Amino acid sequence: MALTKTVTKIMPTKTQIGVHLKLEDDDHPFTEGVVMVVDEDFTDNYSDEPTVQNRAEIARKVQAKIDEYKRNKAMYLNSKYTNAVTWIGDNTNV
Repeated sequence: MALTKTVTKIMPTKTQIGVHLKLEDDDHPFTEGVVMVVDEDFTDNYSDEPTVQNRAEIARKVQAKIDEYKRNKAMYLNSKYTNAVTWIGDNTNV
């Protein structure tokens, strides 16, 4: 699994700073080639001047989003999940 992360700054406001995260996966389970899996802004509010705490909070949010994608992909690829879906399909009627 090769993920590529791009983090860029977004236009700040008088009370908010942030970054834009693009996360691409070149080993996506649905589609061949590179797939954009996250394309999202992450911000934090401040009152006077941005601080190290603002930077750390934004980094925490970005990392949480990356970790969420990795967990979800691992669950999707897990054979127990595949087996459960197969069982549900085999045990329901139309």
